[in-house]
Formats: sequence, structure tokens, C-alpha cells
Amino acid sequence: MHRALQIAHAWQMLQSKDPAIQAVARAQVCQVARKRNRLQEDHWHGRDDELVRSFLNSELAASPHADALRRNGDIGSLWSDVQRWLRIYHLQLEKCDEAEAHGPLSFRVPHHNKWLTHKTVLRHVKLHLKIRHQTRWKGMVDQGKTVRTHGGVGAKFMTTGAGLSDDDYRFGVKARLNQVDTNSVLKRKRLRAHGTCRDPACSSAETLAHVLNHCESNMDAIRQRHDDALEQIGSKIRDALDRAKSTTELRLNQTVPEYTGTALRPDIVLRNEAAKTMVIADLA
Repeated sequence: MHRALQIAHAWQMLQSKDPAIQAVARAQVCQVARKRNRLQEDHWHGRDDELVRSFLNSELAASPHADALRRNGDIGSLWSDVQRWLRIYHLQLEKCDEAEAHGPLSFRVPHHNKWLTHKTVLRHVKLHLKIRHQTRWKGMVDQGKTVRTHGGVGAKFMTTGAGLSDDDYRFGVKARLNQVDTNSVLKRKRLRAHGTCRDPACSSAETLAHVLNHCESNMDAIRQRHDDALEQIGSKIRDALDRAKSTTELRLNQTVPEYTGTALRPDIVLRNEAAKTMVIADLA
């Protein structure tokens, strides 16, 4: 979020309540603009605010009253960084005479319809960057599929570790983003000529889901992993029922009581006769 900090703090200096800070900040931007452009001084005389806005909005090069001196410009500065971040994140300073705005250097973001203030600018610039990153993430072919499962309880292990070993943690992060080196992923990275399962007897695409859940050569390990996970979940449910002194009955991998249809065995069945309720769940 360093870029958001630079944008917000630069704007706060340009709009500082201390006239001296505001004057120094705007003079610095004008100095950088003159270092990077040959300006027609008779046009820009007395138009410092317009010059600041044009430079930071990357509009100065299109002005008939300024000629760019060099493509690479001079040494870097805060103001050249801010110019670049505003361009990358499609943000602009605007001239506005509304009462709640800030004159020739007013600022707002697309998700918020009010003009930003000293108190709100950092929060909303950060949120704008997060929204753009999330939108890009959602648009990714593989990683975008898992966006809705991140956050909350389902991703707690990513911030706490949850007692995982280093290898398990690294696998969990890579698996969430579909970066485990299966043949399908390696083909996408152009490191394999094909994405077929490496088991000679299997012709399916070697995706992570195939390896973990469907490949016949792995079926013994798949069943064991499923049963171990089911037992861990069942143990947590039993502890919760005991603490609550609940009369709810827990059944793991058993048929549904009093059901006369096909003898299916759901992974988890919670039955409360007093409340006449039943919860059925399967572990994928």
C-alpha cells in the first residue's frame, strides 16, 4: 500500500491547511514540471495550480504550451512517482468550484461519490487500489476461480498457520492459487507439451482436482484422506455437541435413519428428534 500512501500524502501536502507547506509542495511540482518540459512562461505565469494539475494528470505533454525535454526526464522524485501512480490507477485531480470540493486540485475516486478530504483520502485511495487488484484477480483464468473462497474461516490458515508444517502451508497457498506443478499447470506455463495425467493408464487432464479426488491410481490415498478429514470434522462436532449438552445425534458415513429409499450414506448427518430437524452434509 506504499503507492496509496504516496498519493494520499502528496495530495494532503498540496491541500495542506498550513499555507507554507502548501506553497512549498506546489512550488516543487512546478519545478519538476519545468525540469521535464520546456514551458511557454508567458502562458503559465500565474497558473501554478493549472500547471500542477496538468503535470500530475500526465496532461502537460499534450499541451501546446509545453514541450517534453526527454522521455526519461530527470532523477525520480515523489511527484514523478505520484504522477505515475495516478496514471496507472486511473485517478485524476480535478477543478471544481463546489463548496465541499478543494478548488483546482480536488480529488475523488470512482467508488465514492463525494470529494475526498484530509481525513478520508488515504482510506479511499487504499480501497480503490484494493478494488482494482480484486477486479484483476477475478479476471484471471485460474486464480480468479478461488476469489470468493478467500477470507474468513476458509482462509484462516493463511494468516495463522493453523499448526501446519512449512511444507503443508506452502502447498496450501499454492493449491489455493492453482500453482501446484501438475501437468495441466505446467502446460499452461508452456513447460510441458501436454497436460495429460502422468499415470500411463489414465487419459484425463492432470488438474489438481483430478489428482486429489478422481485419479484411479490415487484412489486408496483419496479415500484415506477423505476418511481422516471426516473424522477430524466429526470430532469437532462431537465436542461442540457435548459442550452445549445437546440431544442432537451425529452419524458419520451412515445411512439416514428411517429413510426407505436408496441406501445412500451421507458423510455427516445431524438429527434432532425433539426439534424435528435434520442436517445432511457431504465432504467434497
